[in-house]
Amino acid sequence: MDANSCRDRQENEKEVIMAIYGGQVIAMSETDSSGIWKPLECSFSLGPLASSRKKTSNDPMVELHIVCSEKYPDEVPEISFKNWRKISNVKITKLLEQLNTLANSLKGEVMIFELVTHVENFLHESIQHRYESFYEEMILRNKEKQEKELKEKEKCEVRKREVVLQQIQSKQQQVKKALRKRSLSKKSNQENDKQESWDEETGFQDDEKIPQKKNNNNEENEEFTPWNISARPGQTRFDHEFEYIKWIGKGAFGNVLKVRNKLDDGYYAIKKIQLNASNKQLNKKILREVKLLSRLNHENVVRYYNSWIEHSSCEMPQEKDEDDDYDDVIEEESQHNDGDRRYCDLKVTIDIFPRIQDVSQEWSIKEDETSSESSESNWIDFRSTSHSKPETCESESVDGSNSLALKPMFFYLYIQMELCERSTLRIAIDNGLYKEEERVWRLLREIVEGLCHIHQQGIIHRDLKPVNIFIGHEDHVKIGDFGLATSSIFQKSGISRENVLPTVQMDKYKGGSVSNLSLSQQTKDVSHTGQVGTTFYVAPELNSPITRTNYNQKVDIFSLGIIFFEMCHAPFNTSMERYKILTDLRQPSIIFPEEFSFDSNSDQYKLIRWMLSHDVKERPNSQELLQSDFIPPPKLEEAEVKEMVRRTLSNPQSKDYKYLVASCFHQVMQPALDATFNMLSWRSGNFTYCLEFTCQKIKGVFQQHGAISFLPPLLTPANNPVPESAVCLMTRLGGLVCATYDLRTPFSRYLIQNPHVSHLKRYAIDKVFREKPAGIHPKEAYECSFDIVTPTPGNLMPELEILSVIWEILSEFPSLLQRNCVLYLNHSLLISTMLSHSSLDEHKDRDKCEQIFKAKAEARNKSDFETQIRSLPISGSSVGTLLNWMAIEGNLNKVEAELELLTDKESIIKCKPALQQLDQIVQSCQILEFSCPIIIKLGLVTNAQNYSGLLFQLVCDQRSRTKRFDNNVIITGGRYDRLLAELRQISPFVEKKSNQSVCGFTLYLDKLVTLLNGQEKITIIDVLICTLGTIQMTMDRIKLIKELWRSGIRTLFVNTLETLDEIHDFCQDQHIPVIVLLKEAEPTFARVRTIVKDKTMALTKDKFPIFYHQLFCAFQTKLGLK
Repeated sequence: MDANSCRDRQENEKEVIMAIYGGQVIAMSETDSSGIWKPLECSFSLGPLASSRKKTSNDPMVELHIVCSEKYPDEVPEISFKNWRKISNVKITKLLEQLNTLANSLKGEVMIFELVTHVENFLHESIQHRYESFYEEMILRNKEKQEKELKEKEKCEVRKREVVLQQIQSKQQQVKKALRKRSLSKKSNQENDKQESWDEETGFQDDEKIPQKKNNNNEENEEFTPWNISARPGQTRFDHEFEYIKWIGKGAFGNVLKVRNKLDDGYYAIKKIQLNASNKQLNKKILREVKLLSRLNHENVVRYYNSWIEHSSCEMPQEKDEDDDYDDVIEEESQHNDGDRRYCDLKVTIDIFPRIQDVSQEWSIKEDETSSESSESNWIDFRSTSHSKPETCESESVDGSNSLALKPMFFYLYIQMELCERSTLRIAIDNGLYKEEERVWRLLREIVEGLCHIHQQGIIHRDLKPVNIFIGHEDHVKIGDFGLATSSIFQKSGISRENVLPTVQMDKYKGGSVSNLSLSQQTKDVSHTGQVGTTFYVAPELNSPITRTNYNQKVDIFSLGIIFFEMCHAPFNTSMERYKILTDLRQPSIIFPEEFSFDSNSDQYKLIRWMLSHDVKERPNSQELLQSDFIPPPKLEEAEVKEMVRRTLSNPQSKDYKYLVASCFHQVMQPALDATFNMLSWRSGNFTYCLEFTCQKIKGVFQQHGAISFLPPLLTPANNPVPESAVCLMTRLGGLVCATYDLRTPFSRYLIQNPHVSHLKRYAIDKVFREKPAGIHPKEAYECSFDIVTPTPGNLMPELEILSVIWEILSEFPSLLQRNCVLYLNHSLLISTMLSHSSLDEHKDRDKCEQIFKAKAEARNKSDFETQIRSLPISGSSVGTLLNWMAIEGNLNKVEAELELLTDKESIIKCKPALQQLDQIVQSCQILEFSCPIIIKLGLVTNAQNYSGLLFQLVCDQRSRTKRFDNNVIITGGRYDRLLAELRQISPFVEKKSNQSVCGFTLYLDKLVTLLNGQEKITIIDVLICTLGTIQMTMDRIKLIKELWRSGIRTLFVNTLETLDEIHDFCQDQHIPVIVLLKEAEPTFARVRTIVKDKTMALTKDKFPIFYHQLFCAFQTKLGLK
């Protein structure tokens, strides 16, 4: 078709379009003033096809833009969309594809009308399934998806329920059968006249009837009391508990000794580090970091068992490199034991075998947080400098008088560790490790597994190198020698970056060839932390003043890359060769030597390049390295063992399973563990008295409100997830159970298993348990719980009664009210609004939300919380919103004002119901005469995932050892209907819907008793009956004691106090108000003395009834004797 024909057709179509879509045409090409014709180009504002339905502002709209060429309609026009709204990008893309297809099919004909009509029809069809908003569509679609998933889940639960019901019925039949058999056996035993016991007839014995074997070694057992060990005066803990074997080695940090523990007869390595006594801040930091290292417990990490501090007037010589020389030091120090060396009162003993905690894999350390102590925090600076002035102490002369001479005191840190004395990775490399490829991969995997554990505990090694990696028995790796420095290696002791190995050695051996240096000299040079050997293993970001301020655990991966290269490379002949190759390897381009035996396609080459990447983001972390395809899986034998154990545990009915469980219960207890199991499980007498006194008063408050004691069972099934510190046990049948972790969860389990219980007030005062280091009795703590169960949440009356009970408890202890008690309130609806405003979904981001709640509860201050929350996978804007939201606290008006500045109107509307409830609670507390300050604190999110309404905390001040006040949470609680709902969802055979609503609180009795101990005068004994001298206990005197007991007066008889002063002091310590003194030669029967009023009166036999009545009335009314 010629050009004139195309032009005419475009002009005709232009007129038709203007006639049909005049109001919808946004733009149309026109002939310019010069008369030059332009091809057709037009834009339309289009919506759904007109119908009887009324148009709304929520209808989808698009702008269709069509550009035609001069040859249109013989050529397809260009089609595009602009400024669309109320329609998704996916639908726009789909519509554009349809228009292009339609245009190609209509090529050669005018098509704009058909294109516009297609767009309108498409929009009309899409509006048939349209919702009022994208949010409504998302909610409804999610609801449909959840309903579908719920149906599938219900089907699975029905199938599982049938299987479990069969198992339950089988168990019930077994129990009934066993009970029936036992009943028949007992009945048969009663009818039988024989003297044989039932145990002999049936062939098994009750545990209580088994005769106990007598121990003939009574004298030996009496001596074996490790908890009562008391060192002789002048004897150190090191000398008393350990036997020195030999000197192992020495670094810049101090000496390492091989010792034998006298208690368990085991061999250990002990590091002895001289501290700078004048720098207390440095010493505190060292102790904190040593405690951090004590968390490490992995088969590929050198175990840290214990640490303590001692001081002595004998300074350890600075340079002793030989075993014999150090023996002289030991002898020299032993001569100063008499009065000059003592065990330090710092009490920094670290728990043995601590629990393992899981932390996030990705975290970092900001150098500016610890740079204030810079190089003072390194291993190599633990020794006192020549400028420091060590502390001094007075020495005691032979005659017992204080000597005027002062001797300098030197402090030493002792660290007890696992002994690894076989070999190191450096020795293995120098002996040709590269020839054993299978062994190289196995050792590398063990190193990575050890690093994974170290990094999971929040620790960066920072000084990883071959001499710090030990190879112990059975050729297994042990990572050790943890440097505690937080600053760069190059800042230690004035070492500069230019101070590298060849320069130092070439100066030392001037005039000779560097190649003449022996391998032993090279090994010795690189074995000292902070010296040249460390330089080659330092990550590049630690050397850069820009990136050094913020680094993470990947600095250890770079060090491992250098180490792995040495494991795959032949030993270096000279120090210059080592320097040249490792320097090239550390370049950003990672230059491999030509003689490297692995090509660029090998796993070794790729792995080294990956680990040595200068871009920290590209460098893997330890977990990624362990899960990568480069590192071969464990040996087949190990994998087979794990698979065998997995298969055995998956079938509890098999013989192998029963054998495996039985073997666990037939392990032999080590004598040392048996002796030390209950060392820390006893409470002091004062604590027990105060606990009993506190419980009596609290029970009285609970009973006034009609509550009944309802104790939880000791053991509950160990369902996932189990808290990290929970005490998990195994029954003889292989079942896993948990000791009581808290008093709320077992009660919640009881409620969901008994849905008919809808009215109940209960209290419980019981122990809860936390896991302690392996082999030691779990930690016991006393808690008190008070709960109110109602059919519905009601009108806040249960919450108000809960707060009233709390105030009555506080009123029972006046000294507690003097500790600035504050009640903090929050609401679950405010927390939900905070999360949604921070772009977090409570359901989809549940793990993140719980990590946020946990970080807030554990953080000591705002900066600590900010550091933890920024390590989570949350956007920066969300972190900022969370920090600003949680910082809001004060009265209701202040909180509302700050929320209006922080959030939008929609969020404020969501918060209104919660703020109204909080306002009602605050006003009601004033009516209840709750006189403690009440503050609304939006940062109160502890265990917020369990609450569905009010949550609160009661905080009191506690004076710490540093003479400053720390906030101490003694009560937490709220409405925890959400916890019940979650337990119903995960528990089989319970009704998913129930008319139960519960609120309550938990009072931490251990904390409360600690606050009250020494503040409240607790009287356990009312009357003390004592004697002066030896007297005969006549019938009248015995009758006196009997009548006091019968009258309900707590009476104690003591005949071991010899003087009146001893009696008076005893009564003062025990807060005993009344003394009855018996004397043999006394003309009257007895004398009565009151401590409070300091009065004494004579007591004759005829005054007995009056005396009993006075005592009874005085102790009942608490007014004292008249």
